[in-house]
Amino acid sequence: MLCFFTFLWVIKPGNDFFRYSVLFSGLFALQQILKRIFTYWEIDSDCFRERRFLKVREIPWQTVTRVGRFQFAGYLSIFFVNQDEDSGFITVNPADREQLLAALRQYAPQAKFDV
Repeated sequence: MLCFFTFLWVIKPGNDFFRYSVLFSGLFALQQILKRIFTYWEIDSDCFRERRFLKVREIPWQTVTRVGRFQFAGYLSIFFVNQDEDSGFITVNPADREQLLAALRQYAPQAKFDV
C-alpha cells in the first residue's frame, strides 16, 4: 500500500489536496505498522501489562472476567471490568498460547475461560 502511495506521489497528480491526502495516508499506514511491531505483553503477580509503542496499559488480575477466542485463529481476548477507569478487552496473539493460558489460569482463577 505504501508503495502505491509513493508511486502516486511521484507521478504528481495535479490536485494538492490529493497529494496531501496521499502523504497523510502513508504516514498513517506507517504509524499502524510501527504500532503492531512494538506491541508486547508482560505478566507479573499484580497485573497483565500491555505495551503499545509509547503507551502502557495495566489490567489488575482481579478485574479480568473472561478469556476467550477472538475471531482469528491463535488470537485471545482478555475481557476486564474496572470500576475506576475503563472496561473492555485486549486482543493478544501470543507466540506460546498454552503458556499464556496457563499464566492466566494461575493469576486470574475467577475468570471464565472460553477457549
